[in-house]
Formats: sequence, structure tokens, C-alpha cells
Amino acid sequence: MVQDLPHRGPGRPPDPLARGARSARVLAAARAVFARAGFHAATTRDIAATAGVSVANLYQLFPAKEDIVAAIVAEDLAADLARVQVVADAADPVAAIHALMTGPLGETASTTRLRFEIVAEAARNPAVTGSVATAEATILAALTAALAHGQSRGAIRLGDPPVVLAALLICLVDGWFTYRTLDALPKDHGVADALRDMLARMLRP
Repeated sequence: MVQDLPHRGPGRPPDPLARGARSARVLAAARAVFARAGFHAATTRDIAATAGVSVANLYQLFPAKEDIVAAIVAEDLAADLARVQVVADAADPVAAIHALMTGPLGETASTTRLRFEIVAEAARNPAVTGSVATAEATILAALTAALAHGQSRGAIRLGDPPVVLAALLICLVDGWFTYRTLDALPKDHGVADALRDMLARMLRP
């Protein structure tokens, strides 16, 4: 087990790098435990043990499991915003979306199960609802801006408002991950290629 850093006296300032490293370990551990056991079955003791920190140290970093979820949501939002920026900066935003769907956007089953857990908890836990709703609104606004920029350059078709195209894109991608994670589609079905072709038809001028 990785030992916690020794206690620092009141006269010594905290080490933000060490705290950041411990926080990163806790969040990585929480992702694994939440995806495996679910939010309610997961315990802070399990998360602390997986992270290699004490339970007391975990509570210093994250006073409640809801605080851990909010930090995970913030991490995922930052990654999603970086992907949207790739689309916004691309000369061909439709090709960029296609590349993301066949590359870094491809999630593991564990990652998608974790997203399900967080959304389900947001539906019943007001302490989680706010962070998830804020993240969803932020990514929708960013994607809307990226598609509007594409429309202004003639790279995205006109007709539908960019916010409608952004919402449709998010719904389609989220639905694809849902079905893929649940293994609800027959093997060798060609749905992934069909989905990318449909998105291209929806977005290209």
C-alpha cells in the first residue's frame, strides 16, 4: 500500500503537488470501484484501499462520495471539451467528428457503466444533479458554438439551428454507447458505420 505523506506541522505549508497526486489516485480508484460495485454499494473504505490512502485522508480530500462524483464529472467534462475544441478547430468538422468516433471517443464498457451510474445517481440525488446538469449544459453550449462556427464557414449545413444539431449529436452518440455497452446489438451489424454515415448526411452542407 502506498503510505500517506507524514503529517505536516502547522508552521509548514501544505504540498499542493502531493495533494493533487493523492486526489488523482482517489479519483482513479473511485472510477474503478463505482463501475464495478455501483455508487451505493461502493464504500469509502473500498475506494481508500484501492487508492492506497487512509480513509481519514480520503475524507480530507473529499468529504462525501458526492464530492468524488463531482470531481469525476469535472474531469470528464474537461476531456469532452477538449474533443469539442478539436471539432471547432478542424478545417473539416464533420471529418473530425468521424475521427473522434472511431478513435479517442471510443469508451470501454467500464467507462460507460460509470457514466450510467453517475446519470442514475443524478436522477435521484440532488447533491449530484447540479454538477451533472452543469456539465451537460456546458458541453451542449460548447458543441453548439463549434457547429455554429462550422456553419459560418460553410463546413456545416444550414437549416437546423446549431443547438438542435448539437443536441441530436449528443443523443445519438450517448445512445450508441448505451447499446454497445449493453451488448444489445447483433455482432457484425454495421451500425457504427451507418451511424457515422447518418451523422455525415445530417451535418454536411
